[in-house]
Amino acid sequence: MVYRFRPALIILARIISGLLLAGASGMVFIAVAWGLFVFSSSQSAQTWSILQLVAAGTGAGVGSMVAWFNIDRNTGLMLTLMAAVAILGGLAGSWLGHGYGSPITYSAIGAALMANLAMLVFRLAKNIFRAVNDTSHRRAPMANVTDASEYRSVNH
Repeated sequence: MVYRFRPALIILARIISGLLLAGASGMVFIAVAWGLFVFSSSQSAQTWSILQLVAAGTGAGVGSMVAWFNIDRNTGLMLTLMAAVAILGGLAGSWLGHGYGSPITYSAIGAALMANLAMLVFRLAKNIFRAVNDTSHRRAPMANVTDASEYRSVNH
């Protein structure tokens, strides 16, 4: 019975761990960005806002990529695409969250949500593409038989 729900449980576990890792790494990246901002002696609020948005989005993208990462069958192109999708999703979520409300809190939450949503869609699309192009489960073509003498019985 559990085996029937195993794929859904795996996806649910990845979503939950992705949200936790993306939120935590987004906040760590924001703390590092704050340290860079303070110790660079910058005083521009616009610089802090941009730095905070980029840090939240990048951190959430890295965290969600770790949660959705598969150890086997990864090529350099697939890792690059996965990183691009995760970080761009995190940046988009950070920007949307910043426009919604409190800059740091909603930026981190929006980045975590969008980075995980982007990785979920990416992984589902990758699995569908692999299932469509997988040749190991296709039926073998029927033999082209033109002569009836080729149909021989074992007993004859």
